[in-house]
Amino acid sequence: EKAIIKQKRLKHLYKPLQNSFLRDVTKIVCTSLNYAQSSPNLKRYKEKLEVIPIGIGEEFYPEPSDVNFNDVKKIVGNDFFLFVGILRHYKGLNYLIKSIKNLPIKLVIIGDGVLERKLKKLANNTGVYNIHFAGRVSEEEKAALFKLSKAVVFPSINRAEAFGVTLVEGLMYGKALISTELGTGTSYVNLNGKTGIVVEPKNSLALRDALLKLHYDSSLTKEMEYSSRLRYEKLFNSKIMAQKYFELYKSL
Repeated sequence: EKAIIKQKRLKHLYKPLQNSFLRDVTKIVCTSLNYAQSSPNLKRYKEKLEVIPIGIGEEFYPEPSDVNFNDVKKIVGNDFFLFVGILRHYKGLNYLIKSIKNLPIKLVIIGDGVLERKLKKLANNTGVYNIHFAGRVSEEEKAALFKLSKAVVFPSINRAEAFGVTLVEGLMYGKALISTELGTGTSYVNLNGKTGIVVEPKNSLALRDALLKLHYDSSLTKEMEYSSRLRYEKLFNSKIMAQKYFELYKSL
C-alpha cells in the first residue's frame, strides 16, 4: 500500500495478490496504530495486527568531532529548520520552500534525488534565498546538522510517507517537530502540541505559521524539545523494538 500511490493501474493488478498474502499470514506488523486505523486494507485484519514502531539506536549514530561540528557551523550557522530525506514528490518540499519566503528563518535541506534541480529552480524563481541545499552529507555531518538545528520540519503530502524515520531522529536529538497529518505514523511519532506541531498537508500558509510559532516562542520550543527526548526514550529506542519483535516471534 505504501509504495503504490502514483501507479494506480498497477495497484488494481497487485491488490488480489496483496489480499491473498494478508489472508494467509498469521500476524501483520504495523509501525503505528494511526496507519492501521486509516488503512482500508488493514481494517479487514484487525485480529492479526500487531503495532511495533520503528526504533533507532542512539549508539549507532556518530558523535561529530569538534572540528567537524565547527566546520558545519561555519557554513550554515545554527537555529535553522532542518529537513532530511530523499527529494521525491511526496515529500512536499515545494510547499515548504514557498512557505519560507521572506521569513526571518533559515532552512537547511539534507538529501538529493530526482527533484533536486527542480526544487533549486523553484527557490530561485520565487525569490527564496533563506535556504541551503546541503545535498548528500556524511553521517557525522548529519549529526552535527541535527545538533545545530532549531527544529525538524517534515512536510510530506500523502501516505507514501508511512512513518518518517527522520522524525524519530528528531526525537532522539531532542528537537521540536513540524509534520503533516496524513493518517499515518508521522502523527504517531509527532504528537501535536506535545513534541511539535502537526499541520494540514499541501498548505504553505499552515507551514509558515508553524515555523513562525517555533521561531518566536522559545519557551514552547523548549517544552517540545524535552517532550521529544522523553518520547524517543519511551517508545522509539531500537532495544524496545527488538524486544517487541522477540516477544512476537515467541508467541508464534
